[in-house]
Amino acid sequence: MATSTLSPATPSQLCSSKNGVFSSSQALMLKPTRTRLVGKEKGMRITCQATSIPADRVPDMGKRQLMNLLLLGALALPTAGMLVPYATFFAPPGSGGGGGGTIAKDALGNDVLAAEWLKSHGPGDRTLTQGLKGDPTYLVVEQDRTLATYGINASLALAHADIDDGKVVFVPWVETDFRTGDAPWWA
Repeated sequence: MATSTLSPATPSQLCSSKNGVFSSSQALMLKPTRTRLVGKEKGMRITCQATSIPADRVPDMGKRQLMNLLLLGALALPTAGMLVPYATFFAPPGSGGGGGGTIAKDALGNDVLAAEWLKSHGPGDRTLTQGLKGDPTYLVVEQDRTLATYGINASLALAHADIDDGKVVFVPWVETDFRTGDAPWWA
């Protein structure tokens, strides 16, 4: 098996652009060897020596801070551009504050418009819609072909059914349950 070792660099060559370590044309000079070291034989020992850079070649603190700020700005813009859509994926879509209610959705996910709903559903009809918190809620059509002022959750909890701009909106029911006269168990 062939092994390789690094060629030694003298201290005078460390700052020279002609040596193998700093030269772009030669990169690292490797010399192939065919022998394996066995026992106490040692390979070539390589030591690194630090060199001093003259003070006039070091950028001043203002220039270093400017470069750091440019680097920060160059990295912050694309990072924020990727982070904002990623974060908004986890925020649920909403249409307002806590007491605003939820627009009722039909089976296809379309907003329930009161006028169209009453044309297509007859008196006494109870059809499931998407209500508060996405729960299935029955939208009730009264005998006089109007929408009931309440919706019935599939677990029999109540919700107010209001009409806002022609759309049916479900709002949480916190009053007394008119069916039993008791306080609402779901609130």
